[in-house]
Amino acid sequence: LGAATLLLVVALLGRPRSGFRQASSRLSLVESHSEEAPVGSANCRDAIPGDQCFVYVMWAMRSGISEHLDWYQGLTGQSSFEEFQKFLHQEARGGCQVPCGNGDAARSPFRDIRGVKKCSNPRPGDQCMEYVNWARYTGVKEHPEWYTPLNATSTFQEFQVLLHDEGHGGCDIPCAAAPPTTTVQATTTKTTTVTSIATTTTRETTTTRTTTIAQHKGGKEEE
Repeated sequence: LGAATLLLVVALLGRPRSGFRQASSRLSLVESHSEEAPVGSANCRDAIPGDQCFVYVMWAMRSGISEHLDWYQGLTGQSSFEEFQKFLHQEARGGCQVPCGNGDAARSPFRDIRGVKKCSNPRPGDQCMEYVNWARYTGVKEHPEWYTPLNATSTFQEFQVLLHDEGHGGCDIPCAAAPPTTTVQATTTKTTTVTSIATTTTRETTTTRTTTIAQHKGGKEEE
């Protein structure tokens, strides 16, 4: 095979497939090690959501390392994002560059997503809606390692961000409303004094005196 043909085969074999449960093909034909730049140098770049490298790294961290430990020599399930990115860079996979080591904030599903150019909120029946609901109510309980740093108490929006970042369910970034502005309002408390007027009703009890006229004895009236 010519060099160009061989590189094309390698690129096709090394391309990951979508979904949590599908394994990517191992790049075994050629070991291509590019010249390594020190972390933090001008030639470094942290993989972030939207990058091909980001998807490769997250798949390797969540599924690849547990399903094919022998593919990732020197790494473990506790290895950092940067360690996986550096490894993939050395293996010339996913278009990864040497990490700079300061991309955590940009990768967080808790990041500020206001102002993104493309966003949408899924509706009932949308594929993304089904993926998010499954992840929230089933997936995170059965496979919590797939969703770190999220957990069962995380919001719909946070799960949607994570699924978007990792290329699942066709999810866009959710359209986030700006946080409510806290306004301090002066509250006037109106106290209403209710005066209860006790009305005393005097009931006149009329005692009817019934005089029974009996027979007069001794000229007196008997009651």
